[in-house]
Amino acid sequence: MSEQHLTGQAAFTTGMDTLGRYHLLQRVGRGGMGDVWLAEDPVLRRSVAIKTLPIQKQQVQSFVRLFEREAQAAAALNHPHILPVHSYGKQTLADGRLVPYIVMPYISHGSLADRIDAARKAGRLLPPAEIVQLLKQAAEAIDHAHRHRILHRDIKPANMLLRDDNWLLLSDFGIARIMSNTEQATRSGVAAGTPEYMAPEQAQGQANITSDNYSLAVIAYQLMTGVVPFQGDSAVSTIMKHVLEEPVPPGRYNPAITPVVEQAILQGLAKDPAQRPALASDYVAQIERAFNDIEYQPTQLQNMHDLPDLFFEEPTAMIRSMDPAESESKHPKVSRRRILIGACSAAALVAGGGLATWGYVSTQNSTLAAINLTARPTHTGPGYPSLMLTGQSGIPTYFNWSSDASVLYSLSSASHAGDSIGVDDNSILQWNIADLLRNQGQSSGSQLYSQVMRFRQTLIDAVWSPDGSQIVVASLPLNSNRTTLDIYSRDLRYKSTLTTIQHAGTSVTTIALFWLPDNHLLLMCNEQVKGGSVHCQCYLIDRAHPQASWQFAPLQQNASSEMRVSPDSSGRLLLKDINSLYIQSGSIISSGTAQPRWQPGAVFYNDHVSGLDTSHTTISDFNWSPDGKSVFVFFTSEVRSLISFPWNGAPKPKGSIVNFPSFPSTSSYSRNSIYYTFGIASTLKNGQAPFAVGDDSGNVVLWPSLSNGHYRTLKTGNPRGTIQSISISPDHKFLAAGDNANTIYVWQL
Repeated sequence: MSEQHLTGQAAFTTGMDTLGRYHLLQRVGRGGMGDVWLAEDPVLRRSVAIKTLPIQKQQVQSFVRLFEREAQAAAALNHPHILPVHSYGKQTLADGRLVPYIVMPYISHGSLADRIDAARKAGRLLPPAEIVQLLKQAAEAIDHAHRHRILHRDIKPANMLLRDDNWLLLSDFGIARIMSNTEQATRSGVAAGTPEYMAPEQAQGQANITSDNYSLAVIAYQLMTGVVPFQGDSAVSTIMKHVLEEPVPPGRYNPAITPVVEQAILQGLAKDPAQRPALASDYVAQIERAFNDIEYQPTQLQNMHDLPDLFFEEPTAMIRSMDPAESESKHPKVSRRRILIGACSAAALVAGGGLATWGYVSTQNSTLAAINLTARPTHTGPGYPSLMLTGQSGIPTYFNWSSDASVLYSLSSASHAGDSIGVDDNSILQWNIADLLRNQGQSSGSQLYSQVMRFRQTLIDAVWSPDGSQIVVASLPLNSNRTTLDIYSRDLRYKSTLTTIQHAGTSVTTIALFWLPDNHLLLMCNEQVKGGSVHCQCYLIDRAHPQASWQFAPLQQNASSEMRVSPDSSGRLLLKDINSLYIQSGSIISSGTAQPRWQPGAVFYNDHVSGLDTSHTTISDFNWSPDGKSVFVFFTSEVRSLISFPWNGAPKPKGSIVNFPSFPSTSSYSRNSIYYTFGIASTLKNGQAPFAVGDDSGNVVLWPSLSNGHYRTLKTGNPRGTIQSISISPDHKFLAAGDNANTIYVWQL
């Protein structure tokens, strides 16, 4: 076995198949902090695991002393749930450099990370009793190390080995501290650890006992929900979320988590170390009691001020601040720049495999600075967009503009066919259109969007308050019958949970959320009832008294594919049936303190339009005019048509009709184009409301109004793209369209 195989770096001249007295058999693991080898101890005749650390210069005595001190300290830890250290050593290479290594028992049953991954692929979570048992064992190991004044600094499922199905061994004590004090790490300002599990203060250069406890709380959250509480698109953004954002309540992902258990879990994720439990075992014991005792109320556990003899802290690395004033302060403020430096360094430790990672660490900051994303479209000229927005993981299905049209929000969904359980990822993204246009489409960040919220295995819908200051997100975990309504700020930060709706049906297949003009919220769902039929159910939520919702069935034992709410204060609703054959109208009637009631109105069928060929015709889309006086209905058949007519209590389909395929031969449109999407402005300007349709050839056709027959052709430049969504800004200056290539196009009108 060559040294190239051993180290993962450039080839060396001297072959080597031993470390000390140990015979190397095969590499069984590789990570950012070194390689793990299966080896044989010829003296004791047993299999062992050997972790090799980065190659060091022999003259770097500070590293040698630190390595020996940390290895000795780890070896002194004697606990049934800590993986023991058998031995350690340094192998000298031909050029005089050193390969440090640590010898441990070989554990063949994998890690908790493997157990979590297997459960995810099976579409389930571990049983609560098993979760608590594993957390208790890890907590006992952590507390034991802290009593011996040793911090772990990289607690995560991959470092929790399983001797059998029910016996956990916490491994790699001291490794993170050794790695953060190498010459390369000090030069790069590395905060060793794993971003998904790293406490905020650790990312900023100072770890204490509650930093390890915070990591354990992240694991508790993950085991009970299937997701980590903070997950960005890069290590940088993940650590920023740990420092600046509040975790989403775990009950939103797992309806079986009661508010009491939720409160117990979140106590360990407090931003302030002084607010976290000082003892990991206390933290897990409270979670266990919350599971088993429905009347139990979690209490504030003992913190580091209550147990001063236990508390200690250590620097994680020399995290360099580019601000001299920060380094002079004993307790520096949380600075975005400081966080970014630490986060980039932490990313370097987990990004690569083996010891070759170190070449990446030293250049990580400059590499990030060199990335120059662009929203410039691939095609330019008349009819082409001003911006082309990429980076979302799914198809954009819905848009919302800020009142001044400077910011665009998109809701996207993605289905990963390779996932064994067909997991859906839904997300809400914020795009700063004004900044992108001002900078000619350039972005200096790691993504074009400025903020993102992701929801795994969850159906979602979102609505914005009339003033744009709040967002309410309805989320329904798959295989659940409980929808949670959470309030977010306009920059996508979680604020609070408004209410939870318990559905009567056995399963829920669709959710849609609306903000009514009278400030109520309306949740529309399709729920499967006993016998297998699916019915549309609506829930009216008073924001002043959110726990008391009113339920009604507007379609009388039928399901709905879409709903539209009148923009005026009349409370009128339009619902399309699941087969797209008719539109049911109606109103929510409320007066004083009386319970609201549903008043059904007229029904509009697809064959009600005179002069329109209704053979094989279905209703593709529909919407109110911005003033609520008329209705637009988009038909699909052999001839695709849009009709507008007044709706004053009953439909009168005698309005204007536009047939879309009648384009001149010089148009870029093919006569075989199929039109999928319709969009209309939400506001009137000079009494007019522009509208647009999109086709399956990457084109959007825009009309200034229904009375103006002069259309304008907008082209994405992607002839294979099917337009899935269209939105016109409130000031009529922008049009956004999303296609099935997960791309958003923005035109300046």
